Amino acid sequence: MLSCEDVKAAISANLDGEESPLPQDVIDAHLHACTDCANFFEQAAAMNRTLALHTPEAPAPDLSEVILDGVESEFQKGAARRATSMAFARVAMVLVAVAWLSWAVVVLLRPSGSAMGNDAYGTQLFIEAVSMRCALAFGLFFAAWQPRLIVGMLPFVGGLWMFSLGMAVRDLITGTIGGGLLLQLVLLLSTLMTLAWAWLSHVGWVMVREALRSLGSAPRSEL
Repeated sequence: MLSCEDVKAAISANLDGEESPLPQDVIDAHLHACTDCANFFEQAAAMNRTLALHTPEAPAPDLSEVILDGVESEFQKGAARRATSMAFARVAMVLVAVAWLSWAVVVLLRPSGSAMGNDAYGTQLFIEAVSMRCALAFGLFFAAWQPRLIVGMLPFVGGLWMFSLGMAVRDLITGTIGGGLLLQLVLLLSTLMTLAWAWLSHVGWVMVREALRSLGSAPRSEL
């Protein structure tokens, strides 16, 4: 004979996900006829739902090491790119410095340099031209050795190139432009570009992006 205890045991087995000792239609028929077992089923089902809601979820996997490895890898790649770019920029600065120094030597050795002994103004221009080329060569050599000094050379070389360009435009209009001035413009532009390249490689584009962002930011309103 089927007892309430057998039905309750079967109900508990069903709620626990175990194999029920009684068929489901027999349990349903008994619950329809027995109020006590029906109440037991409702209470057991409610408790089972409550326990399911309060069951702690599985902890999320710790991805901090993966994230840090990714960030570190990107940082290392960026640092490697900047180091490679800086190495090429320093080689370029040395090559441009050699070009300036070679030009100074050519000016010193050419016959027209010694023919200015009786022209005080021409001698002064001759000395200044050679001195400027040697100074630019020395500055580039030193900046290639100590890249932190590049930022101080950029305004000087930039101003020298702009004024030389202005003189070249004037001579081009008057038809008196010479090859020496054109060569000077090319070397000055090469010097400016290599210095800017080295500065960006040394400092990185972070400062440039921050400066552009600060220029586009709205002013803070005072209360």
